[in-house]
Amino acid sequence: MASIRWLALLGALPAAVAASCTVKGRDCTTIACDDNLSVAVDFPAPPPKDAIAVKVCRNGVCSASLPSGDGGANDPYRTCVVTGDLGDVVCYFVAQQGGRLALNLRLVAEYTKEHSVLHDGDAYEVHVTDATSGAVLVDLEESVTYEHVQPNGAECDGDFYCQEATLRTSS
Repeated sequence: MASIRWLALLGALPAAVAASCTVKGRDCTTIACDDNLSVAVDFPAPPPKDAIAVKVCRNGVCSASLPSGDGGANDPYRTCVVTGDLGDVVCYFVAQQGGRLALNLRLVAEYTKEHSVLHDGDAYEVHVTDATSGAVLVDLEESVTYEHVQPNGAECDGDFYCQEATLRTSS
């Protein structure tokens, strides 16, 4: 008898996982999003044994990494730890062809509908240096306008939206 109850519960599991809602007769997904800025830059890789340091700022509030690794030469995909006052920052390097590195950052901002910390005109700075020689690898300063994203569609999300922006450059 116990195994029949477990089978019944397992049969109901896919329905629970594929949860959705209905608004005005339309089935809606419940896809979440977050306010964020993505940064994608690529630059000539420093010498193989040199460490790389990353600093990112929004409106003068900054987070930075400790100098990390071997310049990415021996690891085609490597994370870097960025800490500071900006909150959650995902940071990683990817080795590219032609002796270049790509740095990808994603800054996630805390979101509440009434109190997002992101605003059009936010000024961002991204600085990447060869921590061994002091050479500047990336020096980017740019203000952004955020795109409003409603992952479930305007009919389903109503007034809810997330703000996203992307900075891309090559040096």
